[in-house]
Amino acid sequence: MQLRSAILAAALLVATGCGTTANQHRPSVEPSALAKPGSVIDFGKGVEVRKRADGEKLIGTPDAFKSFIGHLATHPQDSRGCDIDMGTRVITVRKYDSTGFAIGDSFDNCAGYVAFWGKRNGRWAELIGTQTAVSCTRLHKLRIPPSMENTCVGSKSTGYKQEHYRG
Repeated sequence: MQLRSAILAAALLVATGCGTTANQHRPSVEPSALAKPGSVIDFGKGVEVRKRADGEKLIGTPDAFKSFIGHLATHPQDSRGCDIDMGTRVITVRKYDSTGFAIGDSFDNCAGYVAFWGKRNGRWAELIGTQTAVSCTRLHKLRIPPSMENTCVGSKSTGYKQEHYRG
């Protein structure tokens, strides 16, 4: 509880500009408030991001991730031939793993899906976008940690049954 209070206090200080000058650039969250290496932030039901500024609600995540999610919310790319209304795009981040992964949902006026995001070559990218259960093999190939998803679909040899994902 003390860590959560410290994170919220740091965010409040930064948001109100305390201790900064108008021309001084400050990170959106103090480095000490960022998730420690190897830790997971569980946002419960999720943090909704509809516009770029909403990325700042992702307390404890690095600026690069906040920017990536804000960009997704404001620059939808649709290969389904759907005319996306920019005002209806919502990205919900449910979990963030400091090893460079996150999971959430993407909804627009056409459809919704579960999204797995991760860092590749130093940049954030959507690794999986799906409306169906994910295969254990696919999660393993992408090196998505079990902290992001605890179940997956097995192989043909297991009868495609749901199983516990171990990474």
